[in-house]
Amino acid sequence: VWGATRTGSLFTIRPRRVANLGQREGMPGGPSFALAEAKDGSLWMSLVGGVVRIPGADIERMSRSEGPTASHCARGFARASDGGLWLASCDRGLLRLDDSSGTSPVELDLKARNVWPRRSGGLWAANAKGTLFAWQGPGASDGGPRMVPIPGLASCPPETKTNTCPSDILSLAEPVDGRLWLGTRGSGLIELRGDQATLHLAGRDGRPPGAILALYPDPHGTIWVGTETRGLLKAQQGVVKASPPHPDLPTAVHGIVEDARGWLWLSSSDGVYRVRRDALDRFLDQAGEPPPVVHHGARTGME
Repeated sequence: VWGATRTGSLFTIRPRRVANLGQREGMPGGPSFALAEAKDGSLWMSLVGGVVRIPGADIERMSRSEGPTASHCARGFARASDGGLWLASCDRGLLRLDDSSGTSPVELDLKARNVWPRRSGGLWAANAKGTLFAWQGPGASDGGPRMVPIPGLASCPPETKTNTCPSDILSLAEPVDGRLWLGTRGSGLIELRGDQATLHLAGRDGRPPGAILALYPDPHGTIWVGTETRGLLKAQQGVVKASPPHPDLPTAVHGIVEDARGWLWLSSSDGVYRVRRDALDRFLDQAGEPPPVVHHGARTGME
């Protein structure tokens, strides 16, 4: 498992081993925003200081002022259907990256903060004001790379300051059942089915319990929800279940991935946690004991 830290370091976790890549190894430092792997195995990372590509043992620091990835506001990555990458930037728009250090001619004029692949092809993209856009891809019947806003979502006015819009979309999940799940900065968890939007986790006073930082749809139809203050939750058949918190899992879950063996990996401010998905599922349904959790942090060599 690869991960990135707020200080701009990169780490990898293998069985009984944690390896770090920081400023001593050539990383630029500063907060990191996103990490993605291209089809050639190279890693791409966006930071305050720009974009970094790691094709193997080398670290390539891309220029912020010139070249195909030039941006002073590089943010999210999305894997394209052909294995290439898209980069979301809030100054140059959406940039298509190839597997080396260049871009294709496709460049979408949308000042985006986050971008995700669509199940049907193309992209989902969101700006900092809570507007979600859809793009069908270069083969769309309309003949051009046009981003279409999704109706039914509340957005913030243009004068809203950066990182203060409660409708800002931080996470997205698109399971096979046709629903779309959106995690926001301060407006709860939104479930979209066609033109109908349902709000979850709004709280008794209409305010959600912190940001929805991560969403992961597992192969069995469950949506795993990483929250800022309530840890890990799950949604099934359109219902977010109120479950007892696991005593050994973090209160804030920033990222969720699952490996081929059925382990969930959860990132947090104090490291990475690993737990069996099936055992955690039973526990959250109050049908089993708390499963064992493996924690990787400072004590196991993570910087």
